[in-house]
Amino acid sequence: MTKVTEHLEKQLAENRVKQEEARRAREEEKQRSDNAFNNAERAFERKLEEQRKENQENQKELELEMDNSRLKHEMLYREKQKEHEDVMGAMRNASSAERSAAANMHEKELNLLRKTHESEMKNCEVQMEAIRQKGEREVRDVEDQMAKLHLERGAELDKHHKKMLKMVEKSHEDCTREKVKQHALKMLEMKNEGQRKAIEHKIVMEKLEQARGMSQRLAVNEANREVYRLFMAIMEPVNEARSNLGDIKALCDNNGEDYEDSDTACAEYYSSGIGNSRSIFDIRTNAFRDFVLNQPNCDHELVIACQTAINSMKKPMESTTIRSACTTLPRFMGEQRHLRITAILQNIDDLTSTLEAISDDVRLNFVSWKQLEIVEAVVEQKTIEKE
Repeated sequence: MTKVTEHLEKQLAENRVKQEEARRAREEEKQRSDNAFNNAERAFERKLEEQRKENQENQKELELEMDNSRLKHEMLYREKQKEHEDVMGAMRNASSAERSAAANMHEKELNLLRKTHESEMKNCEVQMEAIRQKGEREVRDVEDQMAKLHLERGAELDKHHKKMLKMVEKSHEDCTREKVKQHALKMLEMKNEGQRKAIEHKIVMEKLEQARGMSQRLAVNEANREVYRLFMAIMEPVNEARSNLGDIKALCDNNGEDYEDSDTACAEYYSSGIGNSRSIFDIRTNAFRDFVLNQPNCDHELVIACQTAINSMKKPMESTTIRSACTTLPRFMGEQRHLRITAILQNIDDLTSTLEAISDDVRLNFVSWKQLEIVEAVVEQKTIEKE
């Protein structure tokens, strides 16, 4: 190996070290970001819990004050009654006018006592409503902050993904430039060392390049297969949710007749299945996102196609209609609220049509094409293993 070649190999090794260091730095940056997000989310959850607890304590304190006020009023009322009875007993021999005046005075005192108590209770009710509204407002503020945190987190993840893609592209560009340099230097060496040695060296380099290219293709194919598997796993809860929605629709479509307890139980079962499907959808979507963020070998077009399809599924899977099917529909069935149920069923029809359209689009325009490509990749890999 000549000094020129040694220098070139050293540069290649240094570049690989720099690329690895850059990759680790990005991973550490993402880990720090993950930790910061998790800490912030836990802080918001603690704050929300503390706020709700404080609201409950304030309401309990005011309720206790209202109870004490009622007890005090009842005690004063009994005292006034006792005093009046004593006075009237002492005035047995008094004139009718004097006894009437004493009775009127007693009635005025009782009216004043009632009005004072009613005013106190009204003030307490006003304070109770103010505390409730303030508590709801503060809880909404914390929930809005949490929503903002999740939006910012999504933007950070998108930014990280773009940086990783850019890093991979730059790494490929650097490798290409170094290979071009290497090829030029090898050609120069071939002229100096003779035609025969140059030809042999060229053959060796071509085989090495083919091996590297094949290894890269295998890595890409393996990553693409995993992307495809994760994507199809996401489709499963979507299809299950669609099936459960159809079951609920068939169960509830009874021409306005009252529902039996067994119908409500079935609806709760289907609703629970929909809730489970939504949870599985979120978990598998996050798993897909984490995989593609940390896997530089994925085909970019495949990832974009999968992500586009996933985004089209998110809206119906997170819609108000599907939440209504999970929460309010069984309750409405138990209450025999047919008009509300009919409105929800209409929305379920629209949602089911949307999910069916998404499933058909994935099956016809995306899945079959990618499935064929992955099968060809498997055949290619088996051929290489035989060789």
